Amino acid sequence: MPVGSEVLEIEAKRRILDDLLGSSAFGRSDQLRQMLRYIVEEELAGRGDQLSEYAIGVHALGRPAGYSPEVDSTVRTRAHELRRRMEDHFQSAEGWRIELPKGSYRARFVPVPIEVAVTVDQEPERKVSRFWPGFATGVFALLALGLAAKYLWPLPEGERAAREIWGPLLAPGGTVTVLLATTPQLWVREFGNQPLPEKDPPFSLPVPSDPRFADWYRQQTSRVPQHLILHPNIHSPLGGEAEAAVRLAAFLSGRGVQIETLVSDRTGAADIRDRNAVVLGRPEYSRVAATLQPADGFAVRYVPERREFGVVSADGQRAFFRDRPGNINYGLITVLTKRTDAGPHRTILFAGINSDGSDAAMEHLTSLLNLTSLAKELRTRQSTLPDSYQVVVRARSSDTRILEAERVAVHVLGK
Repeated sequence: MPVGSEVLEIEAKRRILDDLLGSSAFGRSDQLRQMLRYIVEEELAGRGDQLSEYAIGVHALGRPAGYSPEVDSTVRTRAHELRRRMEDHFQSAEGWRIELPKGSYRARFVPVPIEVAVTVDQEPERKVSRFWPGFATGVFALLALGLAAKYLWPLPEGERAAREIWGPLLAPGGTVTVLLATTPQLWVREFGNQPLPEKDPPFSLPVPSDPRFADWYRQQTSRVPQHLILHPNIHSPLGGEAEAAVRLAAFLSGRGVQIETLVSDRTGAADIRDRNAVVLGRPEYSRVAATLQPADGFAVRYVPERREFGVVSADGQRAFFRDRPGNINYGLITVLTKRTDAGPHRTILFAGINSDGSDAAMEHLTSLLNLTSLAKELRTRQSTLPDSYQVVVRARSSDTRILEAERVAVHVLGK
């Protein structure tokens, strides 16, 4: 069918889709292939106007039924990456292209415009020929200047250290999967005479009847407590880890990196395999963090003899615990690198004795000053930065706000 025709048969559209899915633009990204095929097939079946972020998440990307797109941004992040790869592929294509307009999940087949050759008479052609040498010289000079800026002018020391330590997570235009741990909680909720929720089983246990509890509740809500129940919740992060997630988002987005967020109660280690990822939260609240916790390193664990949590080495010889007043906490950073034929993938885990410690760990690894000193310390141990290592951070905090933090230990893994 000629380019520019307004009609394209369904089978021809499928051939265009198959050519795109088989191209190098998608590399090993099976999820992007599944997503694009689902979107296009729904459009060809006449259901494109019914596509939703939720439907794509469940039917194309394997999200569980009932998942919340407001919490899990997988579809939006994948759509951004899908548009970028399609644009790269079709830049040199002829004939027809597939588009996924921003703000929509409906696939469009549009013809690629044909470049029309323009002829000029002989005299203007001679004028143009005299113009081009000077123009080309200027272009080459600008290109040379750009290359010099990129390769001859070094990056600031802090930014260079950031790219070394974060590695593939800072690849421009890349995507980082952020897994945020959520803790099992019992909410104090007030339903009055309304029916109790059915989705999560409400525990009809009475809240403390002590008058001091009623006074405390009234101070938090400015309401007189009536018909309070304890309601289970597994969807909320702790305050310090929410602060850490905000720090991380600013650090990555400022370097042109896209972010997709997942929550721990629906995610396993296989979901971040071969991805560049950040895991936020203690192993007891995150299956992924528990799975990735190195056997030969530090871990946030409960110490029965002390009846408290601490950052403890595998052999138990080194341990860091909160001080008794409670304003000294410890955070743990674990950097893990997996090398594949497609290149290295890196996962960084942030945990703490409490959520203040997680936030202190994140603050430490997003500070250019701290990154510079950490890179120097690691180089004193070996000529190149190790693939996998851990950092223990000591923090002084007040009401979950970090006042100051310092690095107190570095441990290279796999030695």
